[in-house]
Amino acid sequence: MNQATISSRLSDGLRQQFYSRPTVVEETCQGPGDDCWWDSECCPGSLCNWFHCQQV
Repeated sequence: MNQATISSRLSDGLRQQFYSRPTVVEETCQGPGDDCWWDSECCPGSLCNWFHCQQV
């Protein structure tokens, strides 16, 4: 039985993707007074209060 690693069976493009490090996607945050649904949408130091970001 012939044993081969997974990476040896992948094409070059897939092998590069397999070994590449994950990238960080930076999202823009909502500033004070901007519309929001969740606290996580507001910039650090702000909370979503009545659908608008407000500084704490």
